[in-house]
Amino acid sequence: TLSPRPSILKTLPNAAIWITLRKRRALPKCKPRSVTAWDSAPKIPRWLSKIAINMSTQYDVAVVGAGVAGNCAALALARRGVRVAIFDAQTPGRAKVCGEFLSPEVRDVFRRLGVAGEIENGAREVSSARIVSHNRELLVALPKSGLALSRQKLDSILWNAAQNLGINCCDNTKILNLQRANKHWTFEANGETHRARFVVLATGRNSRLGHEKSHDVSTHNNRYVGFKAHFRGAQLPLGVVE
Repeated sequence: TLSPRPSILKTLPNAAIWITLRKRRALPKCKPRSVTAWDSAPKIPRWLSKIAINMSTQYDVAVVGAGVAGNCAALALARRGVRVAIFDAQTPGRAKVCGEFLSPEVRDVFRRLGVAGEIENGAREVSSARIVSHNRELLVALPKSGLALSRQKLDSILWNAAQNLGINCCDNTKILNLQRANKHWTFEANGETHRARFVVLATGRNSRLGHEKSHDVSTHNNRYVGFKAHFRGAQLPLGVVE
């Protein structure tokens, strides 16, 4: 899901593109320009597919954040011929607190991005879920099989795919001083100044990048803490997630 929408971008020329992945929300469809090799590429909004190659900028789109959202955005754009660079403050492919379940509809997305085969080979099929509460439990069959795959493996697969596609991938790179300059966005990375026509911020809900002078991002303490653990030898039926 891309926001703000194109109509909003026209009235807010200084707006950056923010991206997030939401369940069961697909990108708007667009008709292919011609019958070419790109017909199998992911469908993206028409206004974004018409980005012109401007040699006065380093990139057409700079993606900040190499999680699922950032990597998928970079892959989709690069497969449409857009010049993309992706930056992450750490090394992608690390353990994260995540449910690590991929819902059935995401398989089509991965197929269009060209990474479905590797992801499905490394994942485990999940066809049902078991809900346990005290001494009661409920086994629910899923309408379609999902996938169970660690974020460490998933992020690594997507990052490697971006590199193999020729995307300029910069890990361990912190973005500083993101700001609008004429018709471009400028920012500093590794002591150099970079320019891009558009910026995709896929840095997570608590990121302060782009909000340094505002209070848009909540900084209050939260009393809830998330934990994740992996167990070996769990006696679960094949294809069940609990």
